[in-house]
Amino acid sequence: MPQVFRGFLVTISLLIVLDSHATPEDWSPFTNRRLPHRVKWLEWTPQTSDAALETEIREKVGWKFLLGTTGTNRPTATVTKQGKTWRLSVKWNGRTHHAVVPDASDYPEVQLASTEINGDQTPDYILRYDPHGCGLAAIGQSVILVLSSSNGHRSHELYQFGFAHDSLVQFKPGGPWHWVVTETVYPGAAASKDGRDHSFWVYRLFRIEGDSLKAEPVGVEGFPKWIQYLLRPNHSETTLVSTKEKRLQELKLPRPNLVKGPF
Repeated sequence: MPQVFRGFLVTISLLIVLDSHATPEDWSPFTNRRLPHRVKWLEWTPQTSDAALETEIREKVGWKFLLGTTGTNRPTATVTKQGKTWRLSVKWNGRTHHAVVPDASDYPEVQLASTEINGDQTPDYILRYDPHGCGLAAIGQSVILVLSSSNGHRSHELYQFGFAHDSLVQFKPGGPWHWVVTETVYPGAAASKDGRDHSFWVYRLFRIEGDSLKAEPVGVEGFPKWIQYLLRPNHSETTLVSTKEKRLQELKLPRPNLVKGPF
């Protein structure tokens, strides 16, 4: 059987199983005995009072968000298209923050949250584009971390699977926050010690430092971690792939993209 077709069958099988079985947390690199500190964020609710904002996203000029439901000085945010550029603009405490973000026109749902994860006491933002597909696409998200600095905000984008509160973690009190990025990897039968095809979740670690993201060296907090996809919850590092092969496969994985900024 050709390797390409075999890989296609493995992918389709994983899509079918994922569509009907469990959630990404069942293959998390974290166990209940040692959960790191997870970031707390405030959800912003999309406003629908404007009839023009209730049409299909492809016909919209953007999204509008509201934080809180009481008071007259409520923080608001928009994701709007200006020319060929999409921008996030947040008005909060008399200040307006701007950041260039990816094209939002092809997504049925856009979510926004605010938090503080780089220690400068200025709000950072989490912008999530959810495609709402099936199989792997049902848990895949385009995630944009908008990180603050003295010069404004910078946006870092990456498509990943199962982004949730334990995707932004702090391992030690007072230590840096990290973005745990989840990918799927199919190294092929030739890369497995038992000569069979397997599917893996691969978790990589990026340190949040100011308005920048920096890939942590191999071995920090035990990352990257390779968790074999099984028909049951699994948190154990696989031994089916050699360390050398893991490093080779990891070189092929994408890094967070600096969208543009400061803006």
